[in-house]
Amino acid sequence: MVTTLKPKAWKKLEKAQAEWPQWVASMTGKLGAQVNSNDGTIVMLEDAAVQVFEKKAKVAAVDNS
Repeated sequence: MVTTLKPKAWKKLEKAQAEWPQWVASMTGKLGAQVNSNDGTIVMLEDAAVQVFEKKAKVAAVDNS
């Protein structure tokens, strides 16, 4: 998958990388053209939008039995 991001969306990714030890991102957009390359088929993602979330560690449940 290949896409072009607007500067504001790219800054969200840079900020997450700088501030959070673990993070995930969700990308949405319209599937565009498929391009063949030496590594296989590449799909273009048009009008991409990005949401970035901090990935917080899960607290282990305490067994009191």
